[in-house]
Amino acid sequence: MKWRYAVFVVIGLAGTLTAADDIKYDYKAMLNGRLKYRLNMVVRKIATDDVSVYTHIEGPNRLEDIVVIVGADQRVKSVMQTTKTDAQAFRWEVQVRDTASVARWEEASGALRRQVFTFPTNGYPIQAFFYLLQQPKFRDSSLDIQLLIPMNRFIPLSIHRSGEEIITVDGRDFQSIRVEARLSGLLGWIGPKYMFWIEKKTGTLLRYLDGDAVVDIDLSRSKGLL
Repeated sequence: MKWRYAVFVVIGLAGTLTAADDIKYDYKAMLNGRLKYRLNMVVRKIATDDVSVYTHIEGPNRLEDIVVIVGADQRVKSVMQTTKTDAQAFRWEVQVRDTASVARWEEASGALRRQVFTFPTNGYPIQAFFYLLQQPKFRDSSLDIQLLIPMNRFIPLSIHRSGEEIITVDGRDFQSIRVEARLSGLLGWIGPKYMFWIEKKTGTLLRYLDGDAVVDIDLSRSKGLL
């Protein structure tokens, strides 16, 4: 598979402004005192007020590169992802269209797949969701979204602001907004709950829970935030 080529394409799509204009996030996921993975995210504005959200995730036996283009209307325009883990390896692309969106993916075996499908207006891959969660529309309101996961599956989530609290990250205290996300409908009462803590003044995502892992922002390696 052309994994190296795919990663270069991902980086290139995000590269229309100087590095000085980037907002950079760096997160470390800790589980039982051990590093589970690091997540690096770079957000930059590109042509016509679109935003490129580039994410790199690296941990033991895990390597992922994802770029999502989000329009000025906060709707997803495209997704490109390469993933390599012990369990799976694939390259996945989605071009969002009003009538018929197109997805293509290539598996480690070399098998190629193509699917034409309807992309919901409230559909977001998790990387775009992390970015948009820091916008007032998402963190201050109750919303229902469709979370997009490979390969073209959607999980309905209900999001709501559940309160405020002071949390400590990297030795600093922050007044934060707590946001919860649950599966929509009756499944929300029995399914998993996802928690996010967002700094109240700047809207920076400070912490989230990934299963049993606590994922905190690494302030020393982030830029343009607090």
